[in-house]
Amino acid sequence: MGLCLACADGGRVLIQVAGQVGLGGRTENAHTEGYFAVVAALVIVIISAGIVVNTGFNRIDLAVRRRYGLIDASGR
Repeated sequence: MGLCLACADGGRVLIQVAGQVGLGGRTENAHTEGYFAVVAALVIVIISAGIVVNTGFNRIDLAVRRRYGLIDASGR
């Protein structure tokens, strides 16, 4: 399930920012041109970004729950 969440979070980097082509656009362009190695590399980048974002959100979530006493001493 963690990888699914990472992919979903990684999808957030697909959007177009400040008029620049996002990773989704680059992936589509590479696919259209037949550069499948580039497509695979971009998918790995998207998944990696999702893992990083997910890790950050998990740390923030844990800190908030600890602060308000929503978890016990074992961290669960």
